[in-house]
Amino acid sequence: MQGYESKRGARTRRILPLISLGIWLQARPVLPQTTDLERYPKGPGTSEGEPERAARELGSLDSLSQTTEDERYQKALADFRAGKLEQAARELRVLDSAVARNALGVVLETMGDHGGALGAFQDALRLQPDFAGAAYNAAKLLIREGRPAAAISQLQSTLQRHRQPDEAAFSLQMLLVEAYASLGQNQRAVAILEELSKQKPDSAKVHFYLAMAYVTSELFEAAAGQYREGLRLEPKNGAGLMGYAKALLKLKKSSQATPYLQEYVRLKPDDAEGHYYLGRALRDTGRLKEAIEELSQAARLSPEDYFVRYHLGMALWEAGRPQEALPHFTAAERLNPDDIQAHSSLARVLRALGKEEEARKESEAAERLGVSKSRQDQASFHIARGNLFFEHGDFKAAAGAFRQSLELDPQNARAHYNLGLVLDRLNDPQGAQREFAKAIALDPKLALAYNAEGALELKSGHITKAQAAFQQAIRVDPQYAEAKNSLGTLYAKLGRNAEAVSLFREAVEDSPDYPQPYLNWGLVLASQGDLSRAKEMFEKALRLSPNLPEARKALQMVEETLKGQH
Repeated sequence: MQGYESKRGARTRRILPLISLGIWLQARPVLPQTTDLERYPKGPGTSEGEPERAARELGSLDSLSQTTEDERYQKALADFRAGKLEQAARELRVLDSAVARNALGVVLETMGDHGGALGAFQDALRLQPDFAGAAYNAAKLLIREGRPAAAISQLQSTLQRHRQPDEAAFSLQMLLVEAYASLGQNQRAVAILEELSKQKPDSAKVHFYLAMAYVTSELFEAAAGQYREGLRLEPKNGAGLMGYAKALLKLKKSSQATPYLQEYVRLKPDDAEGHYYLGRALRDTGRLKEAIEELSQAARLSPEDYFVRYHLGMALWEAGRPQEALPHFTAAERLNPDDIQAHSSLARVLRALGKEEEARKESEAAERLGVSKSRQDQASFHIARGNLFFEHGDFKAAAGAFRQSLELDPQNARAHYNLGLVLDRLNDPQGAQREFAKAIALDPKLALAYNAEGALELKSGHITKAQAAFQQAIRVDPQYAEAKNSLGTLYAKLGRNAEAVSLFREAVEDSPDYPQPYLNWGLVLASQGDLSRAKEMFEKALRLSPNLPEARKALQMVEETLKGQH
């Protein structure tokens, strides 16, 4: 035993120099993508209400309770039903079955302990990797927490094991669609839904989801076909009626959309959206009197909606009623003062009413906005130039391009962020910090800037400030893998290895193709003497980035040490 301890100590001493390679933050902060893919604002379909969700969860506990006769489990179930959540959690924590772990997750999530709930669901999956219920609960929670990439990884792993084409697999696949949609990965969502539509041709839900996915891809004819099929199965589905009508409007088929919108309004008379789109369809077909009635009802229900007020104004103007149109255009201009059309339309009505001075002011405002938009377009061109220079390593030229952009559009947060990255490369940390601060002031939700700011603070030895910046980046974007890797790096430097590993694990869940967390995780494992697992992590990093020199060097040192043990 003494010999083993001596050998292990020597092995650990040999591997400790790996840490001198430095835990990576993320090679370098990266420039943002110039465009974002369109994504569903709330995921496809209507989100499940809390009462329905609670009932489903309670139902799942009921069904699970039939699989065990353990008295503690039954007591926990009774406590859960009685609202005694702490007692239920205590009873479940001592049970080690997958069913009990999943139930514990349900209880903890009900208590608001989302971290504990996720851990319990994942414990259930470690005990039973094909447990569809636990996978669904874990993935749903990850999506609710803003981590759909991690949800996708979890769902794919379980579906590989749960190969039966049953209702459980269907639920997992539909949740996978939701996760892909929330990330803007529409083609992957479409592929799943098209396959499900063959397996379940009588599922209205699949047809409606597929229709929404087609709309996101601007395949309106295909979307209309799926909506039509869904409505054949569920003719009174409000979301289906509205979705079908919108697809027809996109196809310039307003007369075909009208009866579906009329049915929607009959089913939901207090929904402003229904009256608004019905008014638009009626206006498109020249039925101005009816259009004005519907748009007026929409304005009564939603008086602060820019589009409602603007289109009502347009319908009244086209009907030769400029005096009645005036207050609606005035409201539209107030609600969206940066819209050129609102100012132009208001100027036209004022001029028709003989209010020349007011009309002139609105025309001038429209012209100023036009000039501003032109400047923003030019600024975007210079940002694109700067990005190209950055990618080719010409940092001075990139800095010049970003500065030109900011001369045209000084309120562009991304341009300030990009300039900050370039200044950091040009060894101007004060200038970089200044630009990151400006970016954050202009856009407090720009997680990239917080992460870059934290990296600068860490490089300067300001640990507390760096930690705060990384934590804020994660708060702003809960699936920001680079920021989690950065914070994990900081914790590893402080010797807080458990917290570091937890963050590295989350980072690879959120971004499976990102190599740095695997490298850093491996370095922590190596420092703890767990060379076999460290080797696995280095190999994963190299599979993702074969030319990553730090991972290559670390792997070589681990392999040499492992060989020396035999």
